[in-house]
Amino acid sequence: MATQIAPTPILTGKSAKKVLNQIKIKPSKETEKGMEILFKMFKDKEK
Repeated sequence: MATQIAPTPILTGKSAKKVLNQIKIKPSKETEKGMEILFKMFKDKEK
């Protein structure tokens, strides 16, 4: 039997910030640092 895995949507920019604001659990310092790096990497590609 073949199974399919649905792709996970990747959010960037305003959508990602909206989701982060809705999450009640605060991320660790390492996670926050990683998010900052990713936001900087993809910031130019949003335009």
